[in-house]
Amino acid sequence: MYSDSGRYEPEELESEGAIICADGNNINEYLNSRFSDQNKILVLVLDPLRIQSPMKRVKTEGHDLVELTEAFSLDAIIDKITVGKDQDDQFKLSVRHFD
Repeated sequence: MYSDSGRYEPEELESEGAIICADGNNINEYLNSRFSDQNKILVLVLDPLRIQSPMKRVKTEGHDLVELTEAFSLDAIIDKITVGKDQDDQFKLSVRHFD
């Protein structure tokens, strides 16, 4: 997952050809559709200005997402949040933007 070069290189980059990111506007919809079989997940919060890798907006399975086609600097990870499902069996994450 983390390389010696100081870059984040998850397995999905090799297996799927991209790192898929959701923004705060659609995070709950994406988490609940993509990870419905999981009870707990780790969400990485990224600073897009620090990524320094090509980014492309895509629409996949009805979700507006961002694809990263290369590993990115660990400096871009500004937080890690473990999220569990609530009593309704849903992931719910509240995101505030301060731009």
